Amino acid sequence: MKTISQGARQAISSTTAQQNLYQTHTAATEWERARLIACSVEKASSQGVVIRPLGDAGKVMTHEAAEHAGATVGMIERYLKTWNYAAMNGHCDSSGALRPEDGQTARLPDEDTWNMYWGQSE
Repeated sequence: MKTISQGARQAISSTTAQQNLYQTHTAATEWERARLIACSVEKASSQGVVIRPLGDAGKVMTHEAAEHAGATVGMIERYLKTWNYAAMNGHCDSSGALRPEDGQTARLPDEDTWNMYWGQSE
């Protein structure tokens, strides 16, 4: 049985993240779009540094995500905030727990909660 090297796994995961971001254009619902972003993007701290567990990789930064999704950095960040507000209330897993491979399978919040959490993310 062949094993995939850490570098190859990171490259595959990063490619999956980029593919997820291209799919945001055709997502059927806002929550589906938010899920793709939550699974594929990580935001740098205010100092521009990403703090993540050792060996965790595959997500892209907000500026790269904005480029792939055809959106602004602010819009990508707002989708992340909206997703994580819903996660804080148990509607879904936090973006930090998700990986690009979860882009189609992570649990979605109920559709009727979108406006409430989107409004909180301003």
